[in-house]
Amino acid sequence: MNAPNVVESEYDAANDAPQQLVHRTTVVAKMMGLSDQVLRRMTEPGGVLADVARADGPVAVRLFTPADIFRLAAHLRTTGKLKGLPHPVTVSIYLPKGGVGKSTLATEMAVLWQLAGLRVLVIDADPQASTTIMFGYEPEATAENMEELHLAEEDLITHTFADLMHFPEFPNSRPPHPLSEVVKKPFGEYGPHLIPADVTLAGLLYQLANANNRDKRIRSWIEKGRNNPTTNLDLSQYDIILYDNAPATSVLSRAALVASDYCISPIRLDSLSAKSMSFIATTLTELNEAELPFPEVIAVPTFFSPNTKRSASVMQGLRDNYGDNAIELKVRQSEALSGAMTKDFPKQRMPLSLQKPKEPVVTDDLSPIAQLLVERFRGGNNV
Repeated sequence: MNAPNVVESEYDAANDAPQQLVHRTTVVAKMMGLSDQVLRRMTEPGGVLADVARADGPVAVRLFTPADIFRLAAHLRTTGKLKGLPHPVTVSIYLPKGGVGKSTLATEMAVLWQLAGLRVLVIDADPQASTTIMFGYEPEATAENMEELHLAEEDLITHTFADLMHFPEFPNSRPPHPLSEVVKKPFGEYGPHLIPADVTLAGLLYQLANANNRDKRIRSWIEKGRNNPTTNLDLSQYDIILYDNAPATSVLSRAALVASDYCISPIRLDSLSAKSMSFIATTLTELNEAELPFPEVIAVPTFFSPNTKRSASVMQGLRDNYGDNAIELKVRQSEALSGAMTKDFPKQRMPLSLQKPKEPVVTDDLSPIAQLLVERFRGGNNV
């Protein structure tokens, strides 16, 4: 198979179009914990990746797209080289404060968990739609401007999580859309799946605020899709359902917390975001007093700088106040992370773990954190 017009996430000024991200064999082998030789054999005729593109030239350099890499991860899961979870989990990324790296953490964890062989459904529960944007979509795109953004019709956001919820107690309530009509697959069938967001998601807050048993509506939706799947709603394939919540207090974020087994809270070490942990503790106490389910909280330090006293001070405060609920691993301050989203076209935006998997913030920070969290989900050692 000949290669498309490809380069590692660069802008193609010649034809005013985004080129496709690809990685070579050595990079992909390291990402997946394989030898170069084993990976090359998989791309030979009859191999599971025999259709991987080759670069034009005297040497047939293999070029792996993100979809190819996720297909490889799925194959390794099927053959038992990668393992699933003993039971599915629901995770909320939440802190009632913006600018802490919430959506970045959500998208990076989703990618890294999927590369580890887990099947992940990401639900963007924030009308600002940062997670949707980070997965290469443009919530404001329309049929009129999609061509200039190099988007296809299937890339347009026409449905959100709101279209999956049903409120029969309201007059003229419409039935929910099938999951297949709402879900997006930014990296193909074998990558993480996404229920996108746009500004219309805000309407769900009004509906939920006036709904019966509102705190448990999302939990009931997940239980139905997992335990009694139908053609319209089948969540049984997913190991992890990951909610990226808005940085605000709302009936939607509260319902997502009630539905979650874990709440991952990014704590920015160069600011006072640690105060927001006290609010989460209060919220969980309220849920407990109301005899509602509540998640286990895991604090993930972000924006770490080894040269600042504030980082050390906030980190020590987390240890003192939250013990094992605050992990010791940290996400450093990184221009590479923020730069991953400053692209000319929506389709060039993607998590750094896919764009530049050799970046230290990926190899030394994000990947170990993803592995540590999976151990917690499996019931392993405390983090």
